[in-house]
Amino acid sequence: KNNDTLYRLQNFFLHFSYDDGSAESAYGINVNGAQLAYHFKLNRPDTLRGIQMYFPQMLDTVNNIPFKLTVWKNLSNSSSAILYQQEVYPVHTERGLFHTYYLDSVFQLTGDFYIGWEQLSDNLLNVGLDKNLHANQYMYYDIGSGWTNSQFPGSWMIRPVVSNKQ
Repeated sequence: KNNDTLYRLQNFFLHFSYDDGSAESAYGINVNGAQLAYHFKLNRPDTLRGIQMYFPQMLDTVNNIPFKLTVWKNLSNSSSAILYQQEVYPVHTERGLFHTYYLDSVFQLTGDFYIGWEQLSDNLLNVGLDKNLHANQYMYYDIGSGWTNSQFPGSWMIRPVVSNKQ
C-alpha cells in the first residue's frame, strides 16, 4: 500500500522556457551588428509583456553596454520582420535569477516568433547557457552572412513572458 502512489508537482508560469533555470556556461557573440534570435511557437494568440534574460557575471561587467532587445515575426532579414525593438542594458542578477525587461508597449502574437537582440558594439554579451537541455534547433545567430543555427549544445537563458490578461 505504501508503494502504489506517485506524486508530481507541476508549476505553471507566465513564461516559455527551454532551459532548466541553471547556467552551466555562457554564450556570446562579439561582432558589432550581430543578432541572436530564439524561436518560440504559440498554440493560441497571446500577449507578449516582457523578456527575461540571465546575464551571468563574468570577469568584467557588461552592464554599461547597450543592445537592442528585439522581437521578430520571422527571420527573413526584411525590416518588416521586426515587430519590436528597444535599447536596453544587460543586468547582472544574483543567485542565477533572471532579469525581466518589460516592454514599453505590449502586443499580441500568434504562431511563430523570435526574441533576442541586436548588438550595438563588438563587446561580448554573454547570456547564460544551460548545458543540460538542448534547444539548438531553436537558436539562431547572424553575424552578417545570414541566419545560422547555433552548434553549441544547450539552451539560452532567454524567456518570453506572456499573458492574455489585461
